[in-house]
Amino acid sequence: MRELEHVQKKAMSIICPGRSYNEALDIMNFKELAIHHDEICETLFDTIVNDNNHRLYKLLPATYETTYLLRRTQTFKGDHRSKFYNLSNWKEEA
Repeated sequence: MRELEHVQKKAMSIICPGRSYNEALDIMNFKELAIHHDEICETLFDTIVNDNNHRLYKLLPATYETTYLLRRTQTFKGDHRSKFYNLSNWKEEA
């Protein structure tokens, strides 16, 4: 991936001489290759997940809805942080 990004940087320096890489990308309305590839992967994955007839859909694991409450809510009595975060003991340095 780095080599491909290097080629794109070199091409941008030839196409837009005297401009930084990011300026050249903005002028040409391009994105960094890593960002572009991430967007393509997300789009493809969303397409596969949302289309039952997609040829790759069958490779996804079966969906499983659990009936268990995996996280329990905790109730704290009093302010247990006060002994650690007593702001009155902090002094501002001048």
